[in-house]
Amino acid sequence: MYESRELEQFLVKRIGVSRTIGTEELARAWRQLAEQENPDPDAVSAALSRIMPKVLGEARSEDEHPEWWAAFVGEALVWTYDNEFVQPEMALAGDDVQLRKLFANQVEFVWVPDSLSHDRLEPLYRALGVRRLSESLRVSLDSFPEVTEVETPSVLTPWSKRLLAYLVRNQAPERFEELMANDVLPCLMQAAEFSCKALVLRFSLEDSPVSLTDSDRHAFWDGEERRLYLLATTDREDLLDEAAESIARALGGRQFRDQEDAVRRILAVGTEERFRKLHDKKGWHMPPGQLARINELIGAPRAEKKETAEPVQEEAIDEDTGVRETSTGAPTGGRYTRSGATAGQGGTRRGRREGTGVSHGGTAPARGGTGFGPAGGAGRRGSRSKEISDKIRSAHQNRVPVYVYRESDHETQLEESTEEKQRREAIGEAAEDFVHRQELEKGYKAERMPKGHPGYDIEVTDQRTGEMRFIEVKGQDEDWGARGVGLSARQFQTAVEKGTAYWLYIVEHARSEQPKITRIQNPAGRITEYRFDSGWAQVAAPPGKGVPEQPSDLEQLSEKLKTYTDDPVCRSVIDACLQQELDLPEIGYELVAGDGGVIGEVELAWPDDEVAVILTELHKEGDVLEGEDWRVFRGEDIPEDVITCELFSLLSRMDEPGEPEP
Repeated sequence: MYESRELEQFLVKRIGVSRTIGTEELARAWRQLAEQENPDPDAVSAALSRIMPKVLGEARSEDEHPEWWAAFVGEALVWTYDNEFVQPEMALAGDDVQLRKLFANQVEFVWVPDSLSHDRLEPLYRALGVRRLSESLRVSLDSFPEVTEVETPSVLTPWSKRLLAYLVRNQAPERFEELMANDVLPCLMQAAEFSCKALVLRFSLEDSPVSLTDSDRHAFWDGEERRLYLLATTDREDLLDEAAESIARALGGRQFRDQEDAVRRILAVGTEERFRKLHDKKGWHMPPGQLARINELIGAPRAEKKETAEPVQEEAIDEDTGVRETSTGAPTGGRYTRSGATAGQGGTRRGRREGTGVSHGGTAPARGGTGFGPAGGAGRRGSRSKEISDKIRSAHQNRVPVYVYRESDHETQLEESTEEKQRREAIGEAAEDFVHRQELEKGYKAERMPKGHPGYDIEVTDQRTGEMRFIEVKGQDEDWGARGVGLSARQFQTAVEKGTAYWLYIVEHARSEQPKITRIQNPAGRITEYRFDSGWAQVAAPPGKGVPEQPSDLEQLSEKLKTYTDDPVCRSVIDACLQQELDLPEIGYELVAGDGGVIGEVELAWPDDEVAVILTELHKEGDVLEGEDWRVFRGEDIPEDVITCELFSLLSRMDEPGEPEP
């Protein structure tokens, strides 16, 4: 039954629906309202106030929708604050009050009943194709302000950066990988703060020529420049609010509102104590390898923004498909733009959409009787830190890159996991295969070099002229971002030697159906300046002295190991081992079952000595190791003065000739 006499008279007598109504009848009434000529705005608003909650219920339903639903969402128009019905894609949900005021005279906004909010209406928005204003904007600096770099960041502090990484990793692991791959998180981890006296932002609507500026802004995160701009004279709370929104927009994409509050709480964390409190309260965790990468990015010098060399293409290959194309100019068209109707002049009906084509009609393996591992013993896969020692000892101690990306030379990628290595190799293989096929299709003789060939990947010969090209291929799963691609020392030297015959091919989206190639001829010859960042200070000689003494291999190893854990006890144990000249442990040591499945992980392990440290309540892992005659030290066994622990007495005996005492 109807909730009021007036609504009943309007819907039954004016619209023609039945007295006992269901959701289908209400949805039909919605569509019939839009077909009226010059409908009364107050009556339409009153009717939709009753109709929309019921229709929203159907949109939120997880059950299969009834047959009439497809016709409704395909043909329904939405009522706007300009008192007219328009196609859903022609209006926006004004979910940000400040931005809605900014675009008030440029955009039509969907009308919302007082009883509902934009968040509650989200399922209906998705069904109809209505987009939120906050999710439909591109935000950029209107002009670069005069700035002063903040020596000690107060908003995007190192502790806040770590918490941001934990937030993304624990809320959406796949999103974390995506943001690392497309350079968003690396740029954020290496960001600097800049104070400015004025900040003007430009807000541009996607798929629309509408673009406006706003000078009443307090903070803005510029990912490309790796800068957080902060207005010098402003309220601290307003500054943090806008900084959180800008950073959340970069991390969360269109769903940035879901993370905005969490980002706001994380900003301006200035002490380790506060970091620990927030971290432990959430119970956040990050695999050691990812944590090491985050810590490395935060601690590395911030890279200068580099100008990108314009691709130079041979005339013979200009016609290749898949070459990067750059479009310029503002789009034309009318998505979201107002028609000129003013409120209070009576409603009009904007044309119905055409061509819609809508008709009416693993668990963990059980222990078992065979035990763990190949012969019934505990399978020990080891940890990601296992090979660091050998690699660090063999790496050049005085190798310092011009820019901060120390892993750019694949020969010294020290912390790369097996999975990451396999992924990188798969991308490289796909990129090389695509380039090789492209060259063959153009009639060239193309030969791929063996894996690991020094200097380049493909030799190409023009059989008509005998001219040769030497191609180094760099593959990307994503867009070619600000982080760029790197050449190893050997590749760069080959580029110098080959000159104009040397080509750098960057293949974006290498494993997609439509990879894009950018070709750069003679990359070494096009460099006009080498910039040396502050990392070079480590090899600088003091006045009147020789080259400063480099840290020992063991010291380097201990520092590298400590980046794999954020637990203070683990770090203290590593320092104590170095001080006592004892074997250093492996971190994140995995236990595997006989079928290869991982059954657990312990914080620290000395596999050769069969000794482990477990700081959390990992009863299963401890029981497994003790069942294999390992000596297991648990959290309560580790005192504040870790060197006094029995662990170190045991490790000392392990280093002596003969068998240790039981």
